[in-house]
Amino acid sequence: VLDMLTASLIHHRNVIDGFSPNHIARSIPLFRSSGVIAPAVDKVIIKYAWDSSYAPTGVPPHIKQLVELELLRARSDTLVADVTKSVMDSLTNFFEQQHIGPELTVGRVQAMIREATQQNANLAINEVVEKFQESLQNLTAAFENTQRTNSDNGDGSTSRNTNT
Repeated sequence: VLDMLTASLIHHRNVIDGFSPNHIARSIPLFRSSGVIAPAVDKVIIKYAWDSSYAPTGVPPHIKQLVELELLRARSDTLVADVTKSVMDSLTNFFEQQHIGPELTVGRVQAMIREATQQNANLAINEVVEKFQESLQNLTAAFENTQRTNSDNGDGSTSRNTNT
């Protein structure tokens, strides 16, 4: 850790040199004289976590993951745009080859796709609601059975399953 700290201080020496003379960082012996730090400058090698996964960099692993996630997000945005353009170009060519009239425009096709997507989303939502209601009914039945079992005990106490 001390090696990484020293390397980081040497790498950022220009920033530290820019601090006011009475700044606490300037009191570090490394920065009191430029002759002390000069031989070490060429020995500091900067490696970024996103460039290599084998060499220790001093950069926490989650930073590399954040950089990779940002790259994936950018690529997925580009991919969506490329696929949309490709699909629309293919549909346009298909319509032209089939001599489908001008009343079927790109905007109309996009509206049809949105409508179909919305219908599929509504079906999926209805399915989730039905499953939720079924689960809620099962929980209600289980709760009622537990209440009946407790009232059948007659002592008002609750029984616990100790087999878990």
